[in-house]
Formats: sequence, structure tokens, C-alpha cells
Amino acid sequence: MPSPNQKQKEAFIPALCGAVLTNKPPSMSSTVPVSILRRQLKIKKIGHTGILDRAASGLMILLVGRATGLSQFFLEAEKSYEADFYFGKSTDTHDREGQVTSEISIEKAIRFLKKNKTKAIENIEDWVNLNEQYPPVYSALKHHGKRFSDYARSGEIIQPAPRAMKIYESNIVEYVAEQSCIKVFLRVSGGTYVRSLARDLGESLGVPVHLGALSRTSVGPHKLDSNSWQADDTNASLISVQKLLPSWPCLSINSAELKAKIMRGAFVPLKLLRGEIPKQLYQNFFIEDKEHKVLAWAVRTSDGYHYRRVLV
Repeated sequence: MPSPNQKQKEAFIPALCGAVLTNKPPSMSSTVPVSILRRQLKIKKIGHTGILDRAASGLMILLVGRATGLSQFFLEAEKSYEADFYFGKSTDTHDREGQVTSEISIEKAIRFLKKNKTKAIENIEDWVNLNEQYPPVYSALKHHGKRFSDYARSGEIIQPAPRAMKIYESNIVEYVAEQSCIKVFLRVSGGTYVRSLARDLGESLGVPVHLGALSRTSVGPHKLDSNSWQADDTNASLISVQKLLPSWPCLSINSAELKAKIMRGAFVPLKLLRGEIPKQLYQNFFIEDKEHKVLAWAVRTSDGYHYRRVLV
């Protein structure tokens, strides 16, 4: 057992709080990077801000420690994807991982796509007018406390109700008729299922279509790049919550006494906080110390502000 001196030292170790921008490879479950990061950072409290399907790759934001309370701002955030839609085969999951439900020969799919190129592209570009969609039957959404995918795997097919969503951009990146494929860039609202777009495209054109590859390239203000952490890399780089949400105002305090009060969750009058005070009600902001370490997440209220979470 740790000695009293060891316990005293451990009490002064600052709690980890921040995020890791992660590049999930295809064919890996979204839970794997979370497990690996827990082992690397030796902390249990790590959560994601929206999973990727096993077949998909790209950016996942993993929140560490008390930053997990900020997940809602990324679940709802805009996201960008690069998606490959393949003609000639459809599956029950609408991606390459599922069981084939309809199929035509590659030669027939190529002929179809060449003949109907304009119609297919117009259909894809028209996605910006969508306001709702039916999620896939195989999804993690729940019905009476049980995932729809669990119902489907047990042979009970239940179609989830349509959900509000929005596609802000839908642009053709590449048309590859010889591979019966159209590559598309999408910028969408949170909660959009790109797999469902493959299903709907096929139904609209009267030909089997599935999502062959999907890469998430951005979440909110954060983009996938060469610095994004790979799950097999031993050096995960933690970014601060202030860098995670750079548009939020950040007020500061410059005394150890005020810092101690905030760390206890005690109220500090707004007049003692330095910086531009948010004027809009319910606006979120951070409070930091003079070393620019974020101490708390707060929200502006009619009587001043309330703490949403102390982060240290």
C-alpha cells in the first residue's frame, strides 16, 4: 500500500484534463483508441465525442478527465467526410461490412453509372436540400433501452423514426466510372448517417449502392492532419480545453486566493475576473489562472454566472 507520504504527493499531482485528436484507422472499433489511451495516460475517465463505424476512418476527439463533460458540444458539431459510394451492391448495413441484399455485375454497374452519370451527380448535389433522414436499421440508437442493431441481429427489424439533420455541402470529388464509384465531400450536421445516404441514393436511382469507404476529416473547428494521434503511437498529445473550444471567451484571475476559491467551486464575483465579460445570457466561458491554466467552465446567467464544471 502507498505510504502516507506517497499519498500526500499523489494529492498534488494535477488532474489530467483536455483532449486528444485521434486518427482512427478503418477496421478498428471506436472503443479501441479509448482503451489504448486509458493505458497510456493511466486514467480511466476518457470518452469519445461521437463514434465512427468500424469500417470508417478519420478524426475522433477523445476527451480526458473532467473535459468529458464537454462532449455535447462535439456530438452536435458540424462534421466533414470524404465518402466513396459504390454502385452495383447494397447491404443490410448500407456499407461494405454488411450482408449483401442486392447485387448486379460490375460490368452492368459500370454501364449504369456511365449512362446515368448526370442524374446520379444531380441527386448527390441535391442532398443540401435534405432536412431529415431515416437512420440505418443497424445503428446504436436505442428503442426501449435496446440498440436497433441488437434488434436487427436477433431477426427483429425495426426502422428508426426519421431524424432532423442538415447537409451544408455535398460536392463531387471524383467520378470513377471504371470502378463504379463516385467520391463525395460532405459537410453535415451532427447526427447525420452517411450510410443512409448510400441507401437513399440507390433507392432513388433504382440500382444497388453501398458506402465503400468513409473518412471523417473534421469535427467542429478541428481537422484531421498529420499530427493527429494514431492508436499505435505511444506519444499521445493532450490539448487544453481552451484550444479545444477556441471561440469561447476566457476570463482570468491573478491571485492564489481566488484560484483556491474557484478550485473549491466557491463563487468569485464577476468584477474580480479580468477580461471581457460575456454579455449574452447562457453563453459559455472559461476561467483561467495567471499561468493560463483553465480552472473552470462557467455559463453567464442573469445573476452573474454559474459554474458548469470545475476542471482542476
